[in-house]
Amino acid sequence: MVYYDYRAVNEAGRSVSGTVEAESTADALCILKEQGLREVYVGRMANRADSSLPEAAAPGASPGVPSATPSPPPSGRHALDWNELAELNGQLLGLVRAGLPLAPSIAAMARFMSGRRGRAVAKTLERDVASGLSLADALERQPAAFPPLCRAMMRAGEASGSVERVLSSLTDYSRAMAETRNRVVETITYPLVLVAAAFMLAMFMLVKVVPVFNDVLMNGFLEYGRPAALIFGAWVSLSDFAAGHLEAVFIAFFAVFAAIIWLCVPHPGGRLRFLWADAFRLHAPLFGKLNRMGAMSQFCRALGMLVEARTPLPEALELAGAASGNLVVEAAGRRAMEQVKAGGELGQSLIHAGHFDASLCWLAQNGENQHTLGETLQTLAGTYESNAERHRRWVLMALGPVTTIVIGLFVGLMFFSVYGPLIAGIMN
Repeated sequence: MVYYDYRAVNEAGRSVSGTVEAESTADALCILKEQGLREVYVGRMANRADSSLPEAAAPGASPGVPSATPSPPPSGRHALDWNELAELNGQLLGLVRAGLPLAPSIAAMARFMSGRRGRAVAKTLERDVASGLSLADALERQPAAFPPLCRAMMRAGEASGSVERVLSSLTDYSRAMAETRNRVVETITYPLVLVAAAFMLAMFMLVKVVPVFNDVLMNGFLEYGRPAALIFGAWVSLSDFAAGHLEAVFIAFFAVFAAIIWLCVPHPGGRLRFLWADAFRLHAPLFGKLNRMGAMSQFCRALGMLVEARTPLPEALELAGAASGNLVVEAAGRRAMEQVKAGGELGQSLIHAGHFDASLCWLAQNGENQHTLGETLQTLAGTYESNAERHRRWVLMALGPVTTIVIGLFVGLMFFSVYGPLIAGIMN
């Protein structure tokens, strides 16, 4: 017989924990289910040998309840993107709903994860849960894979006996965050592809075509009028520079290209995060409104989830600010947290924090007064997402033709300033 550590929810909805003696994890799960427990997590006791008698409890510890041990150091360094996190949360949700033993089920789940990083995180998660850690503790040991919001939500879910609901919310949240990032990437991809194609065409004209025409001009076969000669001379100078510094020109272009992508696409995590860059993302032409509504949607959704999980409001504001994926909104969330700690109402605290529009502040205050704050914030998040999607469609509809027209004018000017005299000579 083996002793297993378990955490579960009783019929009264309270979180309970203790040890159970059984021959296997499946037997332990059956015993606990017969006792009316649900959302059961079973892990073999790491500090007990296979024996029919339990070890003596630590001094001051309650009988049948394992004594608290210091949390081990982080065991995983694999970072997950939002799509991978959504897949992992969805798999965990399915296991909890099915009432399966967590550790062996995660081991089986790891083999079917689509990405290498997801499989590595799931395997580490299975090892930690099998050693006797709760799911929240296992998540804490992989801070690179699970954002602070996920870890705080799981701890609150285990404390309140609502793990299934928390995992459902986290799955929806992860999918929404992945969709927000995909919207921006999809919107910026088309115009950037056009710009890259126009750059390659311009470089071909400068390096291969303009020198040929310059040789023809120098041999006296073509004559340019005064305005055309000045324009063609400028192209020749640019051609000489491009031919002499071809590698530097390509490196500079792709550096600017990467900088535009980096500044327009939100970066919710990572080390390369700067306050000025996130401030620019909120006010950038065309993409600023899209990023701003995306950040507000993430803030509202995260805050609503935390409120529904009964997280204290100051801590919820801080975590929701971090979950927004923008350092400016994160700083505003911390200012609102300080206001609430000082006794301020939520609506007024958000107003004084700045960067939150009046409708959000008013609806949040109204929801708090009517004890429907969680539902109100989730509704607000959906509204922001709908507005962001409308704005994205408008930007995509307008940006493509505008970019095409600008590139067409540039290429047309280059073509006619180079080929113009030849065409004029042929026509005469």
